[in-house]
Order: sequence, then C-alpha cells, then structure tokens
Amino acid sequence: MLGEDERSLQKHIAIIQKECKRKEPNFDIIRDSMKRTAAYRQKYCHEHSVQEVLDTFPSLRMKLFVRICIIL
Repeated sequence: MLGEDERSLQKHIAIIQKECKRKEPNFDIIRDSMKRTAAYRQKYCHEHSVQEVLDTFPSLRMKLFVRICIIL
C-alpha cells in the first residue's frame, strides 16, 4: 500500500476486474495493479471470505497470478 490511498487502491481493483473480463486480458496491466494492491489484498484476504476475495480480485482465479501472489 506504499504510496497508495483508498481511492487509488479502488482504481487498481477496478482495473483488475475490467481486464479479467476481457477476452484477451492485458496481463502486464493486471500484474502492475496486483503489485500495487499487494498489502491491501493480504489484509483483505484475512478479513473476507474466499468468495469475496475471488469476486474482488478475479485474477486470483488465474494460475499465473496465484503464483505471483505466493512470491509477493
């Protein structure tokens, strides 16, 4: 969350959600927003159900981003 406020975090979440709905998502855009929301997402995961987390961060359904989340 360094350098990110609530407004920018919500913008990144919206970007992730929008890109994941595309037929051919831009993984670089998703990756950037996932990195920027990493600290927020970690806290969010502890406070919400699995379904809520997957609805909010649909990229976590993608194998590529699950692996990145484990590394971060």
